[in-house]
This record gives sequence, structure tokens and C-alpha cells, in this order.
Amino acid sequence: MSREQRRRVERSRRRRTTQTTSGGKGLYFIIGGVAVVLIAVVAIVAFGLMSGSPDGTALAEAGNSKGEADAPVTMLEFGDFQ
Repeated sequence: MSREQRRRVERSRRRRTTQTTSGGKGLYFIIGGVAVVLIAVVAIVAFGLMSGSPDGTALAEAGNSKGEADAPVTMLEFGDFQ
């Protein structure tokens, strides 16, 4: 076997080993992506349940309000003063 043939055989062996070892990386990316999505869904549901009433009546009762309570439009203003 000539030197060039040995190099070709060695290159093909390296390609096969890198192809087989890197094949599992895609699976890890999929599992990681699913885990991130699940964590995001759980966080959204948890914060949604903790926020109280979704129509903002708890905020209006706790804070300052103007106008009638049964008005057809309710405006809520949030501010972060830092």
C-alpha cells in the first residue's frame, strides 16, 4: 500500500468517526429546545395564576381610580420609576 493510499484510508476513518460522534448533538439540541419551551410555558402559567384577576379589578380596588366602576372602557396605566 502506497503512502497516498494510506492517507486516504486514514482520512476516511477520521470522517467516519467524526460523523458517528457528532450525530448525537442534534438530539441534545432538540431536548434542550423542548426543555426551554416547557420552562417558559410553566413560568407563563405560574405568573398568570399569581396575578389575580385578569380584568384588572384587583388593581383598581387596590390603587387610585377615577370614574365609574362599571364604565365600558377600563384603562390601566403601569409605570416603573427608577
